[in-house]
Amino acid sequence: GTAVGVSGSNIDQNTTHPDPTFECFVDDVSIGRTSPFQFAENNWPFCNKDGLPDGLHKLRIDVTVMSPDHTFWLDQIKYNPSSAVPLDNKVIWLGNTDPAIAYDLHWGEWPGGLGNITMRNNSVALVQFIGMSNFDLVHSYPHET
Repeated sequence: GTAVGVSGSNIDQNTTHPDPTFECFVDDVSIGRTSPFQFAENNWPFCNKDGLPDGLHKLRIDVTVMSPDHTFWLDQIKYNPSSAVPLDNKVIWLGNTDPAIAYDLHWGEWPGGLGNITMRNNSVALVQFIGMSNFDLVHSYPHET
């Protein structure tokens, strides 16, 4: 493929000395990791890499867990498939930064790059695609409990 993203649950809220620690690698080259987050979150983006040469790649995540009370929680691995892979009858996911999505001026980036957000009625996000018109819009309401 040409891009990969790894997300998981961020349970440990210690941003100074997080446990577990991890680092992501593609083809044995570090792509780093995102900064620890101060709140517990599911599907927090751990690491991402765009612009990979089209083809096969190896993803490795090195994890160190210091406390026996902590666990590394991997939620998702997403990737952009190679251009040679047939996508007929496949589910396709578009992230908020995909160029196929055009936002009007009322949209902005959600802090941390988790998505886009608008606080105005009638804001527009246009999605260009080829295929059937069946798609799901995944959304959330920002709040902390």
